[in-house]
Amino acid sequence: MKKTRWLVGFVLLVLGGVQAAMLDLIGGGASTNGFQYWSDPANWSGGAVPGTADAPRIRYGMQDRDKLYLDASPTVSTVTVLDDIQAQFKGTGTLTLFDYLNLAYANAGVDLMDSVTLSVGNRIRLTTGTTAINLYDDAVLSTKGVSFDKPGSKLLVTLNGKSTYSQIALPQVTENMEEGTQIVLNDSSTLNVETLTAEKFYDGWIAAGATFYLNDSASIVFHSARGNSSLIKLYNEAGFLVINGATNAVKGLDYTYENGVLQVNQKIRINSSEHAGFDL
Repeated sequence: MKKTRWLVGFVLLVLGGVQAAMLDLIGGGASTNGFQYWSDPANWSGGAVPGTADAPRIRYGMQDRDKLYLDASPTVSTVTVLDDIQAQFKGTGTLTLFDYLNLAYANAGVDLMDSVTLSVGNRIRLTTGTTAINLYDDAVLSTKGVSFDKPGSKLLVTLNGKSTYSQIALPQVTENMEEGTQIVLNDSSTLNVETLTAEKFYDGWIAAGATFYLNDSASIVFHSARGNSSLIKLYNEAGFLVINGATNAVKGLDYTYENGVLQVNQKIRINSSEHAGFDL
């Protein structure tokens, strides 16, 4: 009896200690225009579709093994893209990550197309080099945050079509952010940072060297809070928030243009001592 209990306990211990499987996208199964179907086991190393505890990886940048078609709406632990690979996700599904999108390899990046939604529960991890994240069509990227894990990290985000990028928390380890980090919004795309006041937005992004460009009819959604209007005006005048498109690009804010510079119509009194440290 004692031996049986010991064996049961051993089995439970082993099962409880199982690590998330690292499954590589290898192709060879069902595909469309070179994009490998998520739900086909033949497209994954080990012949198994990634489950909730697994960590799929885009390891190969050749023979269409960096192209994934979301024909389902799976949930996994993390997704990793390795060095010098620009992974491409198409389809109609939602890919939910419990933890993070791991782009912490040199020059790793991701493109989202069609109506794909990528929901990152924790953060997007970056490392030394340039990380390009491109959204097209009706694609959606939502994340809690972004972390610049090593010095020399540069992030280039470009939104096209009707795509949307949402971030609910401030970037992490911004001292590693390389100047030249840019968020560019084209067409009728939207950047949603409505959980951030303009002051936090400045501290978390702009003070670290990032610049935001709003072109065409693209828009940005800030948290509406006392003092936001005047601060947003300052960012625009200093060239941190560059608006080249529609005059209603900053949602919920009443403003006009004079000589190409945003002029806020809403007059809110600001205590200058609260923002004395801003280098604008």
